[in-house]
Amino acid sequence: MLLRWVELRDFRNHAHTKLKPIPEGLLVAVGANGEGKTNLLEGMHFLYALQSPRASASEPLVRHGASSGFVRGEFQTRDGKQEFGWTTSWGVSTRMVGTVIMMHADDDGLILPPRVAPTHIVIIPSALAGARFCAMSSTSSACAGSIPKRSHNSRYP
Repeated sequence: MLLRWVELRDFRNHAHTKLKPIPEGLLVAVGANGEGKTNLLEGMHFLYALQSPRASASEPLVRHGASSGFVRGEFQTRDGKQEFGWTTSWGVSTRMVGTVIMMHADDDGLILPPRVAPTHIVIIPSALAGARFCAMSSTSSACAGSIPKRSHNSRYP
C-alpha cells in the first residue's frame, strides 16, 4: 500500500495538516520536540488500521478544545487501485462516560447537568415480584412525586 496524501483535522496537536502529494521513497520528518512528528505518523497509522498504536481509546486523539477530529487520505494498492480512507473520532469513551457518572452521581442517584440531559427522567424498578417489588415500586412513586411537575411528564401509574 502506498499513501498518496493525508489530511489531519483536530487530530492530537494538528489543527489542520495536509500532505498532498506524498512523494514516493524514503520520507524523513524533521522538527523540534512537540511539533507533531509522531502524531503525524500516528494519524497515518490510524487511517490505515482504524486504531491508534499509542492509545487504547480514541478520546486522546481529538485535539484539546475540539469536539471531533478526523484523518482522511488516499491509498494506492499493489494492483494500482485507488482507495480512500476517512476516520472520525468524537473523543467519547467509556472512561469519559464513567467520569461523568462518577462526578454527578451519589448514593441517591445520577443528576446530569441540563445541557447533557435537559428533560429526560426514567425510574425503573428492577425487582421482578413480591415484597421487594412493592417496596421498590413505592420508592419509585415517591421519587417521581418529588420531581416538580413542570420539569417532566409523568407516565408512572
